[in-house]
Order: sequence, then C-alpha cells, then structure tokens
Amino acid sequence: MPALSKYYTPILLFLLCVLVLTQSNFAPFANGSSGVDSGVFIYSAKAIMNSKIMYKEVFDHKGPLIYLINILGLVILNGNLIGVWIVELISLFIATIFFYKSSRLFFDETASFFSVVFALNTIMPLLEAGDLTEEYYLCFAAIALFLFLRALKADFVFSFSDVFLISVCAACAMMLRINLVALWVSFTIVAAVFLVYKKRIGSLITYKLWVWIGIAVVVVPFIVYFYMHHALADAWYANWTFNLHYAHTTARASWSGIWDAISSMAPTHVGLVMLAYFIVAVKWAIKEPQNRILHLFSVLAFLLTLIIGCGLTARVQSHYALAVIPAIIVPAAFLLQKMKCLSSRYHALFCLIAVLCISIHAYRLQKIFVRLALQRKTEQLQIINCIKENTSQSDLISVMGNNSLLYYLSGRNSCSRFHYQFPLVKIDSNITKEYYTDIVTNKPRLILCAGDDLSLLPSCFAVLLNKDYTRIRYDGVQSYRIYRHN
Repeated sequence: MPALSKYYTPILLFLLCVLVLTQSNFAPFANGSSGVDSGVFIYSAKAIMNSKIMYKEVFDHKGPLIYLINILGLVILNGNLIGVWIVELISLFIATIFFYKSSRLFFDETASFFSVVFALNTIMPLLEAGDLTEEYYLCFAAIALFLFLRALKADFVFSFSDVFLISVCAACAMMLRINLVALWVSFTIVAAVFLVYKKRIGSLITYKLWVWIGIAVVVVPFIVYFYMHHALADAWYANWTFNLHYAHTTARASWSGIWDAISSMAPTHVGLVMLAYFIVAVKWAIKEPQNRILHLFSVLAFLLTLIIGCGLTARVQSHYALAVIPAIIVPAAFLLQKMKCLSSRYHALFCLIAVLCISIHAYRLQKIFVRLALQRKTEQLQIINCIKENTSQSDLISVMGNNSLLYYLSGRNSCSRFHYQFPLVKIDSNITKEYYTDIVTNKPRLILCAGDDLSLLPSCFAVLLNKDYTRIRYDGVQSYRIYRHN
C-alpha cells in the first residue's frame, strides 16, 4: 500500500483521531458542556489547583492521575476547556501510533493501518463525549503493548528500560483506575510462564526487580503527597474501601458487566470479530507455530480485560469497554492480513470495504454524538447566569445530584468536599451525614436540586430547605429547583 508510507500514516491517524474526538463537548466550536464523570474531574482538578487536598478536601473515587491530566488540560489554555480536548487528542494520537507500531511487528502496513482504523471506529460509541479514565489508559496500554510484543517477538528478551517503561505504564493505568491493569496481568502470565519453561529464572527475577522500580517511580510521589497532607487514610478510603463497596461484585453482576461491554462494542461487531479470530487463530496456531504464543496472548488479553476491566466493576457503563481496545488490535490485524489471500493486488481495497461495512452503525452513532456536542446548552447557560447573579465569587453553593461542571463554569466552590452526591450517598451513609453537616455549617448561598434528586436524600434535607431557604424562579430553568439562603 504505497500511499500509506511512513509519512502519510501518522497524518491519516491524526485526522482519524480528530474525527473521533469531534464528539467531545470540549472540541473547538462545541458547546463546552461535559459528561458526568468529566465534570467531576474538571472541578476536582480546579479545586486542587486552588490548594484543596485531593480526596481529603475534594472527594472522588477515581485514581489521582486523572486529576493531574485534567490540571494539565486546564493549564494549557489558562482554564479554557479546549485545553482538555487537546490533551485528549494528544493521548489518543499517541495510542494510535503505538497500536500501529505493535501491529507492524507481525503484520503488513495495510492490515496494521486498518486494524487501528477498526479500533478507532470501536472507540466512537464508547467514548461518551470523552475525558474519561479509560480513554487516557489507552495511551499507556498502547506503549506497553508495543514494548511487550517487541520482546515477545525476540523470545522475551527485554531490555531493562523496556521492563521499566512497561511497569511505569502499568502504574499509570492503576493510578487512573485500579482494575485497568488487566492487560499487564496478561503480560505477566505469558512472560512468566515462558521464562520458567525456558528455565530463565535469573532473568525473571531481574525483570521483577525492574517492575517494582517502575511502579515505585509513579506510586511513591503520590504516597509522599498524601502523607505530607495527612491524607493517606482519605486516599485509601476513596481508592480502595469505597470502590469495594461501590463494585459490590457478584457473579451475576460481573457477568452483566462483561455482557454489557460486549454489547457496547456491537456497533463494530467486536464480538463476532473475536469469535472469528478464535476459530481462525487455532488453525493458524497449528500451521504457524512461531506465532502460537502471540495468539495465546491475544486470547488471554481479551478475556482478562473483559473479566477484570469490565466484569469486576459490576456496573453497566459503556465506557468500561474501552479497556478491551488494546486486546483487539492483533486479532483485527491478523484477520485483515488473511484477506490478502483473496487478492494481493486489491488487499487495501478489501480491507477498506470490510472495515467500513462492519463500522456503519458506529459512524451513524458518531453523527448523533457530534450533533449533540454542537447543540447549544441554553438551560445550562441560564443556570450559570442564575448562580452568578445570586452569589458573589466568594460564596459557596451546592449542586445536589451529579453535575460538578456547574461549579467550574460559574466560578463558585462547593460547600462540601462531596461536590456531587450520587451515587456516593447510596454507597456510604456516613457521606450523607457529612454532606448534611457541611450544608448546616457552611450555609451555602445557593442550593441547586436536579430533578427529583432531593427525594432520594433523607427527609432532613427537605426540612432544612423549607426552613432556611427560599425557592427562586429563573427564566429558562426547568430541570433544576434553585434555593437561596434566607
């Protein structure tokens, strides 16, 4: 495929990344709104920039790295949310480059390029407007995948720098969300079994040492930060204790999570693609023993990312399926490479037709997402105007529900470290008590209640609002009830 030279391939991949991220609300010319999770990350990042202590003074239950990434996005353009979009674009572009490089280790340029196109098409219906932990994970996963597959091709001869970088990427994934390490679990199992089988125990021990060094380089600075700010217990609670209760994993819930991930990838028929790969790979693993380990790794990586990355959450969220994306690169490239049997001359054309046909529904969904991103959020603008007109910049407010972006866009701070309450109050009743105490103590100037969210809180909240607050009306605001302190 001459046109896809080393000069044109990165340009095409970059343009495809831009296409994927046109669904982001932070893209240029978009409406500047956000998804629920993204709003939490952005407000948390801004609070940390204003000297609030992570977890102790501004709560969320994701890993600490996601807030640093959002801080970077806010710093780039001095608070303009397009800066977050730029960070997303850079992260996704790096991921696509390394996915392509990983595929090129074993397959030709055409199959490798279209396997990445297939992966990007699969990302479209999962991205949910972007700025998600799983989205940034793709960058670290792609780098680690390339380094691992390069060593696999060389009979698992790793340089120490490769082991170190793979471990750094693993730690970064863990600092985004702890169960995003499934891909590295598959790395460890395959490499360890091979090294033990080959009786290279010395190499295994040495590699293990560099693994711990790589992890420590990422994790220790966070531990030092929390220790210096007396927030170790808060960080442990947010990242481990709370998430254990949040997941509440059962066999049935885990299966629901796995099935939902597969269903979420249905717009590009990933389930069928992987089934075809399982069938064809068995045949070729027998015919081509030199790639047998590659196929075993690919199957293991897909299963583990589904089970650990999606099943252990025991929650139904489409974006969890992004954890599986690195595991479909090799299978997609393998199947596309086999299409060369149909015609060497028209291989690129066949690959293009196959990827486009299998992704038609994904493109239709992307069109809807882009339209939503461009749609003007009139009511949100009215809510922000209401907040600004009824408060000063030093006043505290509270948004009951889960829309932390309102704090950021209005330039106001939450009266409580629990700037959003759902699903937090459903997991831990102590959070409900602390949030109520914060409202009573800090007396927020405005309280905004989304929909029927007030009815989901204990009755003491309604009593407090009726006693100390007056409901105000504001033109154009229908989905929120707004209360001003007497």
